[in-house]
Amino acid sequence: MSYKRLGEKEAQLKREVAEWFKRADAIDESEDREERNAAPAVMPEWIANKQARIQRIRRRRLRSKRKRSRKARPNRSRRSSTTLPTLRARS
Repeated sequence: MSYKRLGEKEAQLKREVAEWFKRADAIDESEDREERNAAPAVMPEWIANKQARIQRIRRRRLRSKRKRSRKARPNRSRRSSTTLPTLRARS
């Protein structure tokens, strides 16, 4: 494609996209008007169930993470009584 033709094609595509957005905005406005007059939306039960499941999974993962971190930490009451050797300063 020539440079001139590329410019023409770009302008055409911009017009098409702008037209799509105008149509989408008009549809959105009409849907908004319809929804204002309709009954309030109710969340479908399957979505509520999925959300509850997500919460349960999050809690279980958090519990598991806490358990792993507790196991990874040494128990402070069982520390060995050995001491580290002291370093002597050189003279």
